[in-house]
Amino acid sequence: MKSFFLIGAFVIAFLNANANYKTIAPNVLWPGILHLSIDTSAKKSNQRDLYQLAVGNKMPPFVSADINGNKIDLEKLKGKIVVFDFWFIGCPPCRYLIPQLDKIADDYKANKDIVFIAISNDKAGALREFLKREVFKYQMIGDGQRLFDYYQIESCPLSLIIDRDGKIVFNTKGLRVASIPDGIKETLEKVK
Repeated sequence: MKSFFLIGAFVIAFLNANANYKTIAPNVLWPGILHLSIDTSAKKSNQRDLYQLAVGNKMPPFVSADINGNKIDLEKLKGKIVVFDFWFIGCPPCRYLIPQLDKIADDYKANKDIVFIAISNDKAGALREFLKREVFKYQMIGDGQRLFDYYQIESCPLSLIIDRDGKIVFNTKGLRVASIPDGIKETLEKVK
């Protein structure tokens, strides 16, 4: 969701230029000043649906390294359940979730068929410094802006669960942050 503040005559030109978006929610803040919220992730049907991470889709593969230099190849994780968390250090809801995500990782640490991976768009060095002060028990990929762009991640936190066949079975897009841990636990119980 992107927000814009518009004044006067620019409103008509802006609305015409952005007519390809599915949802435009205007709010009049003051006479002549308009606040627009535009859903940039859901475009009209005349445009190709690019949201790759919808439940039921196969997650497109990637190869990356974690902040310790260990290679992560999604193709080689087939046959395992993979829990992803897209996040960044400056995101308060992301940081709020970390202890709850750690608890889930602890609950399943004996199950070698479930892998927990966090992808942050923060630099690896900043993540290492953060992890000296905070605990996050997921395998950590830093410098992840390339993956954020590849998967069209526009907001955080975003958690995904991929089943043994590489199919997305859980996606938190649109969920309240407080409901994410329960959704992860329920989905893991179904697919494990």
